[in-house]
Amino acid sequence: MVRVLRSLVLTLAAAAALWWLFADTVRHQRGGGSAPLRVCFWGTFEEYGMWQELGAEFQRRHPGIALKLEYVPGGRYETKIQQQLVGESAPDVIVYQDEPFFELVDEGNFVDLAPLLDAERAQLGEAGEDLEAWLTARYWPTAVQSFGDRLGEPTAGGGRRWRQFGMPIWGGCNLLYANAAIFARDGVRIAALPAGEGLRREPGSGPGALRWTVDDRQWTIADFERLTRDLTRDDDRDGFIEQFGYAGGPTVSWLPFHQMLGGDLLDPTRTRTLFHGPEVERSLALFQAWRWDDARRIEPREEMGAMTQSVAFLCGRAALFSAGPWEMPFLNAARVDYRVMHFPRDNISGRRATRITWDAVAVNARARRPAEAWALVRFLTRDRAAQDIIARMQRSIPGMRSAAATFMAGNPGSGVERFVEAAGDYAIMQPIPRHGWVLLTDAWMRTLDRVRHVIPERRLTPAEAIGYFYSQGDLHALLPAADPEAAKRYQDIYRRSGK
Repeated sequence: MVRVLRSLVLTLAAAAALWWLFADTVRHQRGGGSAPLRVCFWGTFEEYGMWQELGAEFQRRHPGIALKLEYVPGGRYETKIQQQLVGESAPDVIVYQDEPFFELVDEGNFVDLAPLLDAERAQLGEAGEDLEAWLTARYWPTAVQSFGDRLGEPTAGGGRRWRQFGMPIWGGCNLLYANAAIFARDGVRIAALPAGEGLRREPGSGPGALRWTVDDRQWTIADFERLTRDLTRDDDRDGFIEQFGYAGGPTVSWLPFHQMLGGDLLDPTRTRTLFHGPEVERSLALFQAWRWDDARRIEPREEMGAMTQSVAFLCGRAALFSAGPWEMPFLNAARVDYRVMHFPRDNISGRRATRITWDAVAVNARARRPAEAWALVRFLTRDRAAQDIIARMQRSIPGMRSAAATFMAGNPGSGVERFVEAAGDYAIMQPIPRHGWVLLTDAWMRTLDRVRHVIPERRLTPAEAIGYFYSQGDLHALLPAADPEAAKRYQDIYRRSGK
């Protein structure tokens, strides 16, 4: 009898534990009339507060729709969503980044929103225009293209119907942050100069005297090097550099320079790797020189330890660093005086570029209430009130172009409007393949790490680094080289180096 009771207790305990673990999943799968509309997101505590404001405004507009906000920490977000999609327990509305987006699209996870947009346009009397063009007039072109494609059914004109799987909610491009205190102390002024002049040496000397005027709408990489080299200082001449002109940060921070120099990672079809030639060699040479060439050094080697670029900037160890608008809430909270600056132009081509990234809101293909899910997506991405809530936080550029005015209204005098200027002028979509983003990113990061390896004997020349990139077998099995002969030539250079 005791054994039977013990067995019964254990069974009940196990059942209770299983229910505690999986009850929420079961409820989500069953749906039911009382189940709320679910939306998931990631972010900081401040972003959590923004979502509370968005949720409250949506509930005010749609009192008959019960809404559940589900916060997932950023480091676990993608894994969690993918697990939920596999388990058919994902939220109805999902916020997702551009890099892995189409892998989930091709697995059938997101609803094509084009028919819903077309129906709405018909009601507005705007159905005659091509959907991509209609969206581009209202959202940033790079944002529309990041979450749509022209692979739908054939049209009467012989082309393909535009499909839109996600509506852009926010995004941002990398620009330069200048430490205003360092600029003031070292005599650097940001101001307009005559046409064709990006940097001017002023006659001043001594602390606080005007020594440089920089026009960031015109300056070149040569101007950037000259200024940041001057701001790289070992004031007490003890061999330890107290202040660096530039803190480059993660490898994505190099993409703007790589792109403005004419380099790329993928061909126009984004199905083949394109990472060779004089432009790429020049990019890698510059990337290496700014850290390891003593005559051109502007960046820290190992002096910063575990200090991030934004913390180095905050502490006065770096005069400039590269990041997107997502750094502004941190800098604002720390009350750092900063100025946002445009990237320089290539000395040879005059080209200016920066990497831009977007996030979108998508409807789960298994959403229990697709009409209500679409109502939430419309509110978040097409309602000016919602986009203004996002814009006021200044963590990102709102997806709707008209809401950029609200974004620019904050932080007067900081140069925040440059993010909007860059997004509309010279921002370039990231080189994101439809499949293989993780492999491509890993190969790119490993290659840059080898170009700047701390051990000289393991450090690769630009040509060797290109060969190393083309030696990543898993990547090139999925994304073959656009020019196999060129890839082989560089592979041979790398193999002969013995590194």
